[in-house]
Amino acid sequence: FHLFLHPIGNVIRTRDVLNNPSEFSLVATATPNQIWHVDTAGNNNNWGSEISKLKTISFAIQQANLGDTLILSKGTYNERINLTGKELTIASQYLLNNNQTHADSTFIDGNNLGTLPLISDAQNKRFNLVGLHITKAAQIAVTSNSNAQNRVNIINCIVSQSGTTFTNGVINISNGEILKTTLRNCSASVLLNAGNHIQNTRLTISQTKMFNNVSSGSLVQSNYATLVNNLFNNNTAIAVVANNVSADANDSALILINNTIANNNAIGMQVGGSP
Repeated sequence: FHLFLHPIGNVIRTRDVLNNPSEFSLVATATPNQIWHVDTAGNNNNWGSEISKLKTISFAIQQANLGDTLILSKGTYNERINLTGKELTIASQYLLNNNQTHADSTFIDGNNLGTLPLISDAQNKRFNLVGLHITKAAQIAVTSNSNAQNRVNIINCIVSQSGTTFTNGVINISNGEILKTTLRNCSASVLLNAGNHIQNTRLTISQTKMFNNVSSGSLVQSNYATLVNNLFNNNTAIAVVANNVSADANDSALILINNTIANNNAIGMQVGGSP
């Protein structure tokens, strides 16, 4: 007598192999999170399964439910992404197998898409970006002003060739984490706006590399940030600026742990308005 969970709509009940409901089981309600597969060679008339992939990220987002995951095959996706408050995870196949070549070769490409943010959520809800190469954003690559209940996580991504010297934040994240990510060959007045001192939300940046970037201001503007085990190397910019630090010894607007700042063509750090 074998039992399995058999979903009908949003109702899940234990049934036997003949599809008879167990007399001893309880009825539970649930909405399972779904994985949607996307491939540049796919078709938006497909189901979105692993063997019937969709073609565009935007269409997959339209079909997705709250908390779903989009898995992108290698390729170049030349489209702007608005996550529309659905709290999604968008990832390359790196999420499935930890193969770095997927992160290197799955491009979200902002070429010729104008100056609006390349990846954003107008409702400022939580979302995750995993193993993606985000490139050629005309101004802002990723932005979110999420509150304390909504974290944004950027994990093992590459952000490259984005922004201009007038861009205030190629990445703007008020709450969440940037982990094992590389920012390279970008231009901005500020490369990364981190945290929100007013609403007491913190961005943690860890095991991240920033190199060959140009900024007239700084690589990281700490509005409320923790930086752990990062490398700032060969940039034309101040590495870290924190202007919201008070004289209070307990102020934690900026926490630095074991970072390396080397070979940059500017001062290493500016705190409280002076280098």
